[in-house]
Amino acid sequence: MSSSLMDVIYQYKCIKISKLSKLLNYNDEDKIKSEIDELNKKLDVINLTIKVFDDYCLLVNLIADDNIFNNYNQSELLFLKSILSAIINNDDYRISSNNSLNLQSTLTLSYKQEFLDKLVDTYWLKSDDEFYYLGIRSLIELNDLLVDLSDKDLYFSHFNHIIVTNY
Repeated sequence: MSSSLMDVIYQYKCIKISKLSKLLNYNDEDKIKSEIDELNKKLDVINLTIKVFDDYCLLVNLIADDNIFNNYNQSELLFLKSILSAIINNDDYRISSNNSLNLQSTLTLSYKQEFLDKLVDTYWLKSDDEFYYLGIRSLIELNDLLVDLSDKDLYFSHFNHIIVTNY
């Protein structure tokens, strides 16, 4: 039923299709994709869409606005912007964990780590033990910002117009 699909996607904003299937007790991922197509027809009126990318479903605002980060304070936003800038301007499209914590900010070291963990949990960033990378939400929702932050030419996929990174 579409309303529960929408409820779950709205709650998570970004969710793996496999997790979505489990939460909704769907055995067929094609059913989810067809319901998403139907939902997108309705969401278009309010400038939202659900995008399926790799193994994720994302709720995306089609109008660039500042409301995307309403849950973050000014210091957090400045730190996030410096992380995104460092990643997008690195030839490897990543920043080491140590370098991310050493970026200039008014945030304490422990709070920086807590905030980085939150960004990973909400798919703005992706990480392994050593590095942070652009997360799926950043690639989908922050395309214009990433272009603005970049000091170099970026490569975009012809298929889905998303910045191509190594990861």
